[in-house]
Amino acid sequence: MMMAATYQKELYAIVEAVYKWRQYQIGRRFLTRTDHKSIKELMQQVIQTPVQQQYVRKLMGFDFDIEYKPGATNIVADALSRMHSEDDTETVAFMSLSRPIIGLLESLKEEHRTLEGFRVQDGLLIFHGRYYVGLQSKLKLPLLKEFQETRSAGHCGTKKMPVGLSANFYWKDIRKMVNDFVRNCLICQQKKYSTQAPGGLLQPLPTPEAVWEDVSMDFIMGLPLSKGVTVIFVVVDRLTKYAHFGALPTSYNAHRVAELFIDIVVKHHGFPKTVVSDRDAIFVSQFWSSLFKLSGTQLKYIFVGDGVGATSTVVQILRLGEFCYNSSYHSRIRMSPYQALYGKLPPSLILYPTGKSKLAALDDMLVEKNRLIRQLKDNLAIARNRMEINANQKRREVEFVVGDKVLVKLRPYRQILVAKRLSNKLSKRFYGPFEVSERIGKVAYRLILPETSKIHPVFHVSMLPRYKGEVEAGGVQALPIDFEKGSPIEQPLSICGVRSVLSRGKPSTQVLVQWTNSSPENATWEGLREFQLAYPDFHLEDKVLFEAKGNDTQPAVEGARRTRRVSVAPRWKRDYVMDKA
Repeated sequence: MMMAATYQKELYAIVEAVYKWRQYQIGRRFLTRTDHKSIKELMQQVIQTPVQQQYVRKLMGFDFDIEYKPGATNIVADALSRMHSEDDTETVAFMSLSRPIIGLLESLKEEHRTLEGFRVQDGLLIFHGRYYVGLQSKLKLPLLKEFQETRSAGHCGTKKMPVGLSANFYWKDIRKMVNDFVRNCLICQQKKYSTQAPGGLLQPLPTPEAVWEDVSMDFIMGLPLSKGVTVIFVVVDRLTKYAHFGALPTSYNAHRVAELFIDIVVKHHGFPKTVVSDRDAIFVSQFWSSLFKLSGTQLKYIFVGDGVGATSTVVQILRLGEFCYNSSYHSRIRMSPYQALYGKLPPSLILYPTGKSKLAALDDMLVEKNRLIRQLKDNLAIARNRMEINANQKRREVEFVVGDKVLVKLRPYRQILVAKRLSNKLSKRFYGPFEVSERIGKVAYRLILPETSKIHPVFHVSMLPRYKGEVEAGGVQALPIDFEKGSPIEQPLSICGVRSVLSRGKPSTQVLVQWTNSSPENATWEGLREFQLAYPDFHLEDKVLFEAKGNDTQPAVEGARRTRRVSVAPRWKRDYVMDKA
């Protein structure tokens, strides 16, 4: 009925009114008034349309007349059919002229003077074609909400909102009030992207004191398949930038990486003090656990006798045995091979004191090596300062004090898997506000989170935009339900499977993800594209088909072909001469 024509709506109103009061009208003659003139002759005109037939059929059996009444005089019906709103009354009251102003304007008229730009229209004060709102008017806040928070306004921001508001209303400092109102809007702070530079200045790593004491590791993935491997494991000494490379299969894990780390690094240089990686904390923790577990395996299997498993035992201790030999004292050279090669005791990496060796050539070589190490440290310090200056040009220093209110971004990447929504574009980018309780270092802060939250309360300053405005009572929004009620932030642990499903008629790939702090039975199916956007550093192992081609040459095998069938003419045609032309 909302999309029906006006004639049909008016006719529908008459039919409903007659049926509503039919117990008083049956057997009596009554009068019906309407402000739609075309319905006046309904009972006398020729019925032509199906709509007329439908409603006139319902009115058969009632004795009544239809009288036309103009809309201007139909006051009672309009008052009953329209919803009363006190807001309109208050708006007119706030904007209407008070008696002193009316008296002032009348006095000015008598003196043949007028206020420049002001005029009175229907009891409202107009200033240069816009409604004037007084300094003490209570209408300002409702107007700001109307032009900012309604569906038609759409939180348009500080540039578009004043245009629409100033075109119809005027009061002193209207633009300043608009900017303050939009800046303090909680919805805008939570859902709009920040246009400011990332917060927090760069904090470079300290310069290493000795070679192979501090290393960094990374993975080069997505390479063509070659002999079962698609990943290159890179370990770089942060002082000398000397690197070791190792090959990994597609389905590698932290334990496999730790084994390769011992094979290419530990057996040559010993265990480092620090390892820098861009992987998540869970992977690094599992890597260190596997690394120390493997280092203890040497003591466990070193005395195993012959029997089942002897071959695997030898393989496990071979790499550590090489490091043990190179770091042990050798009677012929009166030092360990490790010390003879690197000029330092294994694994404590100390500088060589001048004059300790009795061989002049060896002493000069070790002194030169110490000079090179000092030069490396100076060069690294210069490069670190240059990197810090260049990086901080696109960053800004942000500091909070205890008690400040901040919003929090729960993921450094897109907020896709934080809270499940039908549309990721409409999801929140920041949550809160929350109170700062402590400063951790230079660029991290501890927040006071809800008691039901189990996530770590320390965040980098780049994920903490300052909250603007006052926190209303009961207006603080908590974390998503996935982060509360005893459920911490879950990280993907492994990929258990892959499947292809139809999504809106198109094939879509999903992966079965096992999350941390959950069993394989609680694994969930996640969209492959959304999962890769949310966790770009997570390796999908061998569960997803590799799209690139390998570089291994395969022997060309010719497929079996069906022999060509030879057709022979029947006997009764063999006597005929057939012209092929």
